[in-house]
Amino acid sequence: MCLLGLLPAPAGAFTEIDVRQDHDGAGPSHIFHLHDSVVAVVDPLDGSISAYADTHGAPVRTASIPVGFHPWRLVRLPSSVAIISEDGRSRIEVARDQTDWPREFALSENHASDAAYRVAPLVRTSAGVSLHPFRGAGALPIRAIGPYYVASARELERFGDGRRYVLWKEYYMSEPPPEEPDEQRIKVNVYVGRFERDGTLSGLAALPIAVMSRVGFDYATILPDGTIALLASIVADGKPGPFKIYHLAFAKPSPYLTALQKAVGRARHWAYPPPVPDIFPIAVPKGVFVAAVEGGRDSAADAVEQTRPVPPRAELRRQMDAYRDHRWTLVEANRRNPCSTMITPGVEIGCRNQSRFVLPSEQERLRTPVAMRGVPYDWGGSDSLERFDDKIKRGFIAGNIGGTFWSAGSRRVTAGVDCSGLVSNVWHLDHHAGTSELPDLTEPVARLDRMRVGDVLLLPDHHVALYREQVDLDGASIGIRVTEAASRCGSVCDSIYEIDHFQDYMLRRFGPER
Repeated sequence: MCLLGLLPAPAGAFTEIDVRQDHDGAGPSHIFHLHDSVVAVVDPLDGSISAYADTHGAPVRTASIPVGFHPWRLVRLPSSVAIISEDGRSRIEVARDQTDWPREFALSENHASDAAYRVAPLVRTSAGVSLHPFRGAGALPIRAIGPYYVASARELERFGDGRRYVLWKEYYMSEPPPEEPDEQRIKVNVYVGRFERDGTLSGLAALPIAVMSRVGFDYATILPDGTIALLASIVADGKPGPFKIYHLAFAKPSPYLTALQKAVGRARHWAYPPPVPDIFPIAVPKGVFVAAVEGGRDSAADAVEQTRPVPPRAELRRQMDAYRDHRWTLVEANRRNPCSTMITPGVEIGCRNQSRFVLPSEQERLRTPVAMRGVPYDWGGSDSLERFDDKIKRGFIAGNIGGTFWSAGSRRVTAGVDCSGLVSNVWHLDHHAGTSELPDLTEPVARLDRMRVGDVLLLPDHHVALYREQVDLDGASIGIRVTEAASRCGSVCDSIYEIDHFQDYMLRRFGPER
């Protein structure tokens, strides 16, 4: 089998073009092809879309996205790329010619009935998924490479040569080591395949998701030369690097892999997947087993024996809704810089790292006073709704997504919750339990289909999100709706992610099923 490697590239090509540092917990969310070797990168945190060319190390054009717009699905059209919002109610259209971009993209209403803005629907099969015939192309089955579950698939691009490029994700749960039975985690393999007109797999690339520090919604696109532009922050020596655009080549699949994709019915044997490119650190996989995702009821093995009272599911949902829907008014005093202004009389300024104070970006773009929805994200915060309202009225700062900026012993002058602060309040804990402590307060849930409202998807020392429900995307892809305090939206919000967003996360439950 051919190794997947880095293409020899001309000077200035998409070989490690820097986009920005990975410093805020929410990286750029999308990359897509515009024309020739120009791509667009969507960065919700900055509220912008930038165009990058293969001969430039900096954006050749940048335009703003509307305040409150949360990018999600891409619909590729001949002269533009439409970005559908996460709630499906609005969209913006990005011209493929970046010289036609306005200073700020206009927002349009979006309706599910509008056929022009649909993505290729999927249907689940016994071996994976199949793209329905769509916009002049026939059905295209996508089969699992390993003995795993094809969680999602989408067509990335289609050029005039008739080839189709599809990204798909295969999901499983790691087999925990005997000495650490609670260390079961979500694992995802991500592939991009090149398919000929007759559906034959002629090229295959394995993306390095195991060493990508943040996973966006669309982090790969296809260039006209038939190669991949990958947007990623790669973890090396335990630290995330800057976001870069990498240039990757396809490997020629083995004859068995090619035959596997053309087979009918369930596979009797599995093929070895291709390795990730040599330019990335290699993640050594642990033992795995195939995760069941069909509907099912919780077993007694999932129950947690606890003496502390556990809120019923209805109360957990009510609390999640309350933090997400909380109404408050942002005034100018709530977005002052606490490192240059005394926030409360008599409390001295105690900043130790001014660059770590970062307001949620949408707050900076609004005219005050303005009605807001959702308690703001505040690094290290764990305010109750009552305490948050009191702080806001007293002129405290509405959130901070950059990190700890205050000196030891100084009083906190920000208001809001972070990811674990939200969970601690929803679960009615008597203290703010951080993500590294939550494994000791919870028990594992064995399978995704056994998750219930108020359970969590947890990556210790990084992030935690409250589970709401599993949803079908595009007809067959696995989507997970969560409530989270996140810098991506700058507040407590509902988000829908595909399974790869939760690479290496644990499925955990606080208390027995009710």
